This record gives sequence, C-alpha cells and structure tokens, in this order.
Amino acid sequence: MTILAEEGLARLKCVTPKTVTTPCGTYDGLAAPASDSICGVDIVRSGGILLEAVRKIAPDSEALPSDQTARPTAHSSSLVNASLIRALSG
Repeated sequence: MTILAEEGLARLKCVTPKTVTTPCGTYDGLAAPASDSICGVDIVRSGGILLEAVRKIAPDSEALPSDQTARPTAHSSSLVNASLIRALSG
C-alpha cells in the first residue's frame, strides 16, 4: 500500500520537479510536498489501510478518521416508509 500512497501523493498539484544527484548519475524526479500541508481522510470501508500508508510516508500530515467520536454514525438512510410504498404501488 505504501507504493500506492506514494503514487497518489506524487500526483498532487503542489509536487514540483526536482533533479536528484546519485552516485550513478542524475535523475529527474519529484520534490515531496510539505507533509504538514497534507490532510488525509479515512473513507469508510475503502481507504483505512491507505491512510496508514500516508501516515507512514508523511508523519506530520493531518490524518482524520471518518468518525472521531467512536459513536455509531448513520452513513445512509435509504429506508422507505412501508405506508409510502403501499401508497405508491396501489
């Protein structure tokens, strides 16, 4: 997951090109964004493990869980009143 997080961070608009000099020569790469300017938000049932990878890469980044209070949260309320269904079908 770390590679996926790195690729995602590399696509941010604030990333700039940078030339890196190594013992093998030069490489045209990217300068990392300031980690204190990154805010990651955990998406329920999809991105929890990716958020951990972002925290590992950019430890100063703000990482917000989807539910900071640890109380149950209604994410969808698509239940329809049974009397409404009868009225519409009948």
